Amino acid sequence: MISDSASTVNARERLRRILDQKQRKPTKTELINLQNLLKRASPDFTASNRSWHIGMNALTLTRENMSCLRSSNLMFHKVDGIGVLAAFFPLAGEERSLCTMLCIRKNGTVAIDNVPLAYNGRVLMDGELCLRRSLSQTESTRISGTIPCIVGFKYLDVDDGNTEDDSKYELCFAAHDLLVADDARSSSARSRFGDAICVQNATVRLERLMAITQSQPSGDAREALFKSMVESFADRKPALTVFFKPPYIASMARLAFRTLPTCLRGVRLDGMIFLPSDTPYMVGQINPRLLKYKSWHENTGDFVLVKDETAEVYNFFVVNNESRARCISNRIYWGHTEQERAHTRSLVDLEAKRLAAGGEKNTPLIFECEPYLDDSEKDAFYALRNSTNKEQMLLDAYKLLQWRPIMHRYEKLYPNSEVNYWTIVKCLLDYITDADIITHLGGK
Repeated sequence: MISDSASTVNARERLRRILDQKQRKPTKTELINLQNLLKRASPDFTASNRSWHIGMNALTLTRENMSCLRSSNLMFHKVDGIGVLAAFFPLAGEERSLCTMLCIRKNGTVAIDNVPLAYNGRVLMDGELCLRRSLSQTESTRISGTIPCIVGFKYLDVDDGNTEDDSKYELCFAAHDLLVADDARSSSARSRFGDAICVQNATVRLERLMAITQSQPSGDAREALFKSMVESFADRKPALTVFFKPPYIASMARLAFRTLPTCLRGVRLDGMIFLPSDTPYMVGQINPRLLKYKSWHENTGDFVLVKDETAEVYNFFVVNNESRARCISNRIYWGHTEQERAHTRSLVDLEAKRLAAGGEKNTPLIFECEPYLDDSEKDAFYALRNSTNKEQMLLDAYKLLQWRPIMHRYEKLYPNSEVNYWTIVKCLLDYITDADIITHLGGK
């Protein structure tokens, strides 16, 4: 039987495999056009920046910052996919809006051709690349009944990674925010909305995004125009589907935690995002009121893993404020089952094989690691919540946590910062439940 963590790894590898088949390197002209579009959202943007990704970053939701949640916030389901900024450029000479999509990630930019978007203009969106498939009868049954909490709810069948099943999956871009919208056909649209939508607050941005993606207010269907447009591409099958990820009002959090929008059925989820409705898109910055919430085990960290030269001990490293390595644990968890243990061992061996082949020591592999607590240590771990010395509380807590590598983050250039690591520890120690959030927002 395939474990949950192995299924997660298989699903992510399938996404990368399908994406690799559809993406290509951008042309020089496309990159120039992209640079010009990015400058509309961020006038200070320059091509010499380390990364072209200028997305707005979220903080992890903890009891400490839960006061930032307001009933007027918007809630989105968090997709377990690849977060990107997506720039859409209509192709010249097309009667209908067939686009080239440039996907901007923190480690580079790729292009995808033949993307339908019923909008004749240049657009810059925020969202996630993901896979969606038709639900089996068992999966449909799981979500047709009462869902206690969508966060951590495993409604999809486990994924064995079989490449023969790739055809059953649809590559999608789930859009959830808008930075720039330039309607080339109408000067009135430009004067009414402006090129840089990111300066507007979230309700205005999402209203415009919903219109661009031809979504109905419920977010569960696209307009007939969009459907007929897709069907017209007889000899050029669309590379992916773009849809708007519908928000909930946070005052209805109880409903949001227990329902799954139609457009997200068949998509893997890993949490919730809370978006302040009254702030602009903070380009290339952390928005302290933009908060992400995951299940306990999905509060993973990205670490460098180094084996001790004299013993079978593995040390996990992050980087501090001076970009120097800092060891945060030497407690590795190998897994519940023999299959999980074999998978962990295969990941650990990757770094040894890289070094043996002459790889540079100063460019180690980065692994996504999930947290684990022994049953015998859970009481001691959670008892630390009562400590009055908050700094000592975290120092004691991290010593009890174990970490299990679950996948190689080949696209990552750096591990987590030390600040981010302590945020993860704090979140794990003082974990907030969906009931806590609902109560805080008024219990509706």
